[in-house]
Amino acid sequence: MKFNECVEKQNIEYKGNICLDVETKWNSTYLMLVAALKHKRAFDELEFHDTKYANELGKGIGLPSYEDWKYVEFILPFLNTKLLYIL
Repeated sequence: MKFNECVEKQNIEYKGNICLDVETKWNSTYLMLVAALKHKRAFDELEFHDTKYANELGKGIGLPSYEDWKYVEFILPFLNTKLLYIL
């Protein structure tokens, strides 16, 4: 619910859902990263306004960093090319 509030606050028009990566679905990583990147501003907003979100992720793998987002931007064209090749 808080994430959806952040999406609205950031005026993100993309209405697709963020899905999780699924080992048995070869394109799920690509779809997950595309949706996450489109919601980047909402994730940033959520980190700022929801301390529980930040604290929980901080205990594990951590919050997405600037470098993480840059890597996603870098890898998506490659994954898209592979996706088109397979189809």
